[in-house]
Amino acid sequence: MSFFALYRRFVIVFLMMLSATIMAEVRTVRLIDSSTGCKYVDTYVNGVAMRFLFDTGCSDVMLTPMAWNKLKKAGAVTDADLSDTRTSVIADGRQQEGYTFVIRKLMLGGYVFYNVPASVGKVVGDADCLLGQSLLNLMEYYTVRNNTFLFEPKSISFAIVNAPDATPEQIVTALEEQYRKNELDQYYLLKYAEALRQLEKYDEAAESYEQLLDSSRYAQHQTYIEAWLYAQLAHANALVEQERYSEAIEYCRQRITKLATVQSDNAKNVSNGMLYNVFISCIYLHQTGQAVIYGTQYVDNKLMASHGIKCADLERYRIDCEDEMVENVLRNLKIMYSNNRNYKRSEYYGMLLRNAGF
Repeated sequence: MSFFALYRRFVIVFLMMLSATIMAEVRTVRLIDSSTGCKYVDTYVNGVAMRFLFDTGCSDVMLTPMAWNKLKKAGAVTDADLSDTRTSVIADGRQQEGYTFVIRKLMLGGYVFYNVPASVGKVVGDADCLLGQSLLNLMEYYTVRNNTFLFEPKSISFAIVNAPDATPEQIVTALEEQYRKNELDQYYLLKYAEALRQLEKYDEAAESYEQLLDSSRYAQHQTYIEAWLYAQLAHANALVEQERYSEAIEYCRQRITKLATVQSDNAKNVSNGMLYNVFISCIYLHQTGQAVIYGTQYVDNKLMASHGIKCADLERYRIDCEDEMVENVLRNLKIMYSNNRNYKRSEYYGMLLRNAGF
């Protein structure tokens, strides 16, 4: 047999093997007709057999309270699994309120999807469950052919991410490319941000949380807002600990400006933390003037929050203040003025220290 004949046979066999590999990923599920013309599909939710109405127009996997109670009686869920309320959109465009939860395992066509977002609420019609986009989004593609639902799960990367024992390192590695291409949906963007935070990659985590908050229903979710806030502060702290003082100053100044638009006590606390990091960085860089500005602003904010007075008011009031960070700022301000031979100012801050109980 000639070389070209052998090569041709090799190519044909290789393509057949490749085609078989690809086709092996395609799953099929028989759709069940109803008297109303709707299509149903059988699944297992956390190991419990459930029949879902196949509804591509619904934004979520949705269960009625009756279906939820069935799962609860089987020990597959508890009321502690329920989280915040969420508005889902059904096929006719109407909005439905429901409590959110996560299906740990949903088996469909022999394939297990892990951690599927779902909600519990009123479902229109006779169905107890709707199979909607929060599951379909976990598929590379799907179609209906000859009363059969065909689907291909997303790539192995997504299978790794959804595995119950997936580590933060595995999640970040699996999703990083899609994140850089801006191809992650809200569910995977959240998992990516959470994994980065666990790996203490706080700057990247803050960027991911911010993107999530800007583009989704998570914008009003206090847990993720706080995660975004404290990821920024953790990054600022890390820059100072690594003695990257110039970077810390630049980063904190940008964040202080951004946080000024967020009206919450947590945002104020994080902004104060940024001020403190700028103050410390300025001291190490011997930028005395800037250290005084940011240090005084930090003390003003802290005293206003705790006692309703500003730094200058300590000339008239004596208070009990046991904040070690405030004490540190005031002592450093006194030292800086002393080193600059500005004895009047040195005595002024000495008096502030005494009146603050230091």
